[in-house]
Amino acid sequence: MKSSSLSVRLGSLAVLLMLLFGSISPLLTSAQSTPEASPSPEASPTPTTNIYKGGRINNSIADTAADEVTPAEQALAEKFRPILNMTAQENACDKSGDSYFPTTVDWIMNNPDVLLRSNKDKSIISTGFTAQDLAVAGTDTYLDFPGNPREPKCTFEQYFLAAKEQYDLKPTTYAHFYYDAAENKLWLSY
Repeated sequence: MKSSSLSVRLGSLAVLLMLLFGSISPLLTSAQSTPEASPSPEASPTPTTNIYKGGRINNSIADTAADEVTPAEQALAEKFRPILNMTAQENACDKSGDSYFPTTVDWIMNNPDVLLRSNKDKSIISTGFTAQDLAVAGTDTYLDFPGNPREPKCTFEQYFLAAKEQYDLKPTTYAHFYYDAAENKLWLSY
C-alpha cells in the first residue's frame, strides 16, 4: 500500500511539474508538433509511455512493479494515450511556442538544485530529496526550483533546457492501470 501511495504521490508530482514548466493541460501528455509549426528534431522527440499498475478500488488491491507490464497492457496504453500538439519555438525564451514538455520526474530526485521546503517557515527540509522524502513530507511543503518565480524572466526555461540536455529528458506519458475485482473492470488513466 505504501508503494501505491508513493506512485500516486509521484504521479501528482508529475502533474505539478507539468503545470510548473508550462501552461499545458496535465491530462494531455504526449508531445508532437502542430502541422503549421516547423518542428526541429529536438522539439518533437518520440514520446515514451511509462506504465504503473496498482491501486485500491472497492477494497481490491493490486500492486505490481512497472517492469511487469504485459505486451497487451503496453499496447492498450499506447493505443489510447492522449496527444498533445506542441508548437516549436523559433528562439529560446520566446512566447510563440511551447517551452516545456511533460516528462519523467526522476530527474528532480537527488537533484541538489531543487529544494524541498516547508510552506510554514520556508525552511529547507531536504536538498537532493528522494521519493521517500516526498512521501513523508506532507502536504504543507513545496518544491523550490532555482530562480525567482516573481521575476522569472527566462530562468525556468533555461533551467529546463539545461536539464533536458543533462538528463536526456524525453516527452513522457504516465499510464496507470487499476483493476476493480468487484466490478471486473480495468481502469486506465493517464
